[in-house]
Amino acid sequence: MTAQRAWFNPKFAIAAGVLVLAVGYLMFTSAQSTSASFFDTVSELEARSDSIDGELVRVGGDVVQNSIEFDGVAGPVYFEITDGESTLAVAYDGQVPDIFDEHIQAVVEGTYHADGIFQADTVLTKCPSRFEEAHEDGEYDDYDYDKHHDDSDYESETSSND
Repeated sequence: MTAQRAWFNPKFAIAAGVLVLAVGYLMFTSAQSTSASFFDTVSELEARSDSIDGELVRVGGDVVQNSIEFDGVAGPVYFEITDGESTLAVAYDGQVPDIFDEHIQAVVEGTYHADGIFQADTVLTKCPSRFEEAHEDGEYDDYDYDKHHDDSDYESETSSND
């Protein structure tokens, strides 16, 4: 009977058990730290706002029209995002992505404060796969730059320099 047990070493069994427990713990904590979705909606954040004051969270929504305010050249930018039901005020002190604009889908990552201000550390925007607009019948037109951008400020500045 001892010849059959010669391959069994209690030290290896203990080491294997510890290894299995460590891998299991890492898998469990990894699954707990990542949510099923990449971000919360503004309404979801609002629903659990009491329990997340001061915590790092990700929130996504559409940038609200006429809500973008730049505080100087290198200062913070203030804007609001919405999911159609609720709106969240965001402050971000950094460079926004090139396509950041009104009605663009944005995901902000940062700290939520009970006063309703979200201090973003990161701003991500959804890149449109095609710069075209879809009609109800599914047909596409080329992207209409003039419809989505107002260059009147730029034109007035350049015409005054002539």
